[in-house]
Parts: sequence; C-alpha cells; structure tokens
Amino acid sequence: MKKGNVSIKKLIKTLLQILLYAVAIYFIFDRVQSTDNIWENISNIDLFYAGIAVVIFALQTLFNAYLWNYLMQASGEKVTLNGQMDVYLKSYLLRYIPGNVVGILSRGEFNRKYGISRIKSLWGWFFENITYLAIGASIGSYFVIKNLAEVTIVANDYTHRSDLVMISGVAFLVIVIAASLLLMFKSNWMWNLFHEVIVKKLMRKNLGRTIDVKLNNNSRFLIVLGYLVSWGLYSISFLFLAFSVVPSTIDYPFAIASINALAWTLGYVFIITPSGTGVREAVFLSLLAMIPVVSPANSAIIAIGMRLVTILGEVGAFIIFKGYNLLNKLNNRLD
Repeated sequence: MKKGNVSIKKLIKTLLQILLYAVAIYFIFDRVQSTDNIWENISNIDLFYAGIAVVIFALQTLFNAYLWNYLMQASGEKVTLNGQMDVYLKSYLLRYIPGNVVGILSRGEFNRKYGISRIKSLWGWFFENITYLAIGASIGSYFVIKNLAEVTIVANDYTHRSDLVMISGVAFLVIVIAASLLLMFKSNWMWNLFHEVIVKKLMRKNLGRTIDVKLNNNSRFLIVLGYLVSWGLYSISFLFLAFSVVPSTIDYPFAIASINALAWTLGYVFIITPSGTGVREAVFLSLLAMIPVVSPANSAIIAIGMRLVTILGEVGAFIIFKGYNLLNKLNNRLD
C-alpha cells in the first residue's frame, strides 16, 4: 500500500474521531444548558451508590480476566490463572491508546512468553468479543423493541403492547444467544471468518502460522454462560450509577440496562474511537432522556459518570490484582 493512501486513511480516521468527540461534547453542553440546576444535580449524586458501581465494574473486569484464562485453558493451552489474568488486565488498559489496535495485539505479545502464538491470542480475543457482542446486542434490543411497539399501532391498548414487548424481547434474546451458540459450535466457520476477515483483511501482520483450538461443546456453553454473568454484573453496575444520580430509575431497570448494552454495542461496532469513546456517550445522551424520570442534564451526568466508572473500575481491577500478588509474595517471604 502506498504511503500516500495510508496517510489519507489516517487523516480521515483522525477527522472522524475529532468529529465524534465534538458531537458528544456538543450534546453534553446542550443537555447541561437545558437546565438551570445542573450543579444541584451533581451535588445530589449519592457517592455511596456510585462507589458501588465502580466496585462492581472492577469485579466484572476481574471476572472477564478469569474467563479469558478459562478460554485459553479450554482451547488447549497449559497456562496459569495468575499469568493469564496479568496478560488480560495489562492489555485491557492499553485499549485507550488512540489510533491503533495496540490493546488487541498487546495481548498476543504479552502471551508469547507463555508459549502461546500471537494468532492464538488474537483468535481468543475474537471469540471472546463475538460472544460478548452477541449478548450485548440481545440485551440492547429490548429497548429498541419496546419503543417500536409503543410508537407503532401494533396493539389496541397499553397492556397488550406491554405483553408484546415482553414476549418479543425474550424471544429475540433467546434467538440471538442460540444463534451465537450454534455459530460457535461450527468451529470451522468461526475459524474461517476469523482468518479471512480479521487476519488477512484487517491485521496483515506476522502473527504466527499455526493455531490449535480444542474447544468442546461443554466449554463453549460455559463460556457463553460466563459472559451472560459478566453482562449481568455490567448491567448492575450501570443501574447503581443511574440510581445514584436519579433514584427513581429503579422503576425502569430493564430499559436502563438495555440502553447501557445498546450504547456499548454501538460503541464497539464503531471501532474508529478507542473503547467507543464519544459514540457511547452520544447514545446515552440520546436514549436516556427518553426515560420519563431522567432529565436531559441527568442524562449527561450519567453518560460522563459511566465513562468514569469504566476507567476507575478497570484501573481498580488492575490495582487489586497487582496488590493481591504483592501481598502474596510478601506473605511467602515471611513464611
């Protein structure tokens, strides 16, 4: 590829990032200026529940690191829990570096000292994220289906529309999760998609030529179940944050959790910005205000707050893990 073409692509990507950040910042200021009591809203945040949101997110990050270790072991690698959690948590923090995929590729680099090829680590990242994305899209679909049912004439009264929403939401969730399971059972299909799309078209790196995957159906099921639990923790964290800002959001748990999943999914799919920054905030600002009890200003506070919860939770998980290892070493020396 010519250098001129590479420079143009980098310029376009940078401009898109700036545009997304500008749109998110504009939305935030627009929401803040739409009310006169923004500082009162901020001062009324219940820091206790906001703190719980951070703690739960840190636990969710540690749980994801545990699932990464399980994925590596189940796929045929002889690795230790401590080593793989270290690889996962270190690489996770690098996702915030703008303009490249160092957070993804670094996992492969960190794993080389454990005898795992870079392409195997990249496959693990792909498998993990496809599963997480399928579940996130399913949860996020609840809010979409709910609002489509309520704004279109699909039933004669609210009760029937509510029943339709519940039935449609559950059915869609089951279908998407079942479909993702079936796709993962077809390991050759997953491998071909990974090899042809991710490795050849996106990466074009020397990642190693061999890969050995021995996932059985039981392992695949447990991985999906694990990421369902992970999404549950993520949703609970967001619910605590929303509750700390607007206590009455407790009356809309499914809608609030679904908006969070939808924001994460859209931010993930739009890979231009690191960790979906800008995209997720814009989704929060657009959709949270549709909840009757959430004012435009509070939607801005929750959007910014969730970004802080994410950063603090991820950094906190890393510190907890490193602190545990340090204490364990000191204890061994004393013994």
